[in-house]
Amino acid sequence: MNIARRGLMLSRAPFFPSLPAPSMIASSFLARSLSLSHKTFTSLCRPSAAFVPHPNIIWRRSLQQTRRSFSAYTTQIKPSNLRITLVGPPGAGKGTQSTKIERDFGLVQVSTGQILRSVAQQDTPLGKQIKAILSKGELVSDTLMIDIIRTTLGNDSFPSGWILDGYPRNPTQAAQLDTLLKETAQPLSLVFYLNVPEEALFERLQERWVHPASGRTYNVTFSPPKVPGKDDVTGEPLVKRLDDNLDTIKQRLKTFHESTLPLLDYYHKSGILVNVDSPTSDIGYVKIKE
Repeated sequence: MNIARRGLMLSRAPFFPSLPAPSMIASSFLARSLSLSHKTFTSLCRPSAAFVPHPNIIWRRSLQQTRRSFSAYTTQIKPSNLRITLVGPPGAGKGTQSTKIERDFGLVQVSTGQILRSVAQQDTPLGKQIKAILSKGELVSDTLMIDIIRTTLGNDSFPSGWILDGYPRNPTQAAQLDTLLKETAQPLSLVFYLNVPEEALFERLQERWVHPASGRTYNVTFSPPKVPGKDDVTGEPLVKRLDDNLDTIKQRLKTFHESTLPLLDYYHKSGILVNVDSPTSDIGYVKIKE
């Protein structure tokens, strides 16, 4: 099962007679994923003795799956124009998972954290302001963040779809983002919450090294660079992030619990939240693809 198949699970297509007909919202979501009109999609879902799958759908049958009508088929759909955001505590692996989704599904990774860290390295008043905020483990103001997002995502800059890494971080930012995306006709498709045990977060963050120019992340235990202290692609030196020290990590986690956890309820009510248990990045990504 892949990301776009989640729409099929929600829609419960009616050519399996034991399942209820699809909802308008769920079937519209899948139709967009297939680049079909809703009318075309529903006509394909209508029971027919001469049903012929759309070319974007590949059906395959296995002996084990023939015992049940619904599991008699698996679907492989290439996602099109999906818009995803990843939510999770510091060290949850948002950047790592975004990179994998970008690689496997062709969506563009938009890392607000990387944008902010890049600005923080600049010798400008704004750069110094953001550097001071990040070094304390605090969050950049909602107004500044939505301006950055508007500049980045405005005018449907990524028609193939995108992944927001690390934004929004509170319900206010989520509401601002919804307004912006409504204005640009590109609403969110899915929100993945990366649920990681807190003890694992401390271990990951204290062992994390990054390549400043690209944002590539390494962990000396779980995903070490090929050459210690060097980026795999450029060979340039890796550095520790300003906010990856024990005191700042504690403050960042405190901020997350106070500001970001209420965000989960916001997206749960919207019906697009998906919880991903991710004790390791590899296990988390397997569940994302499911």
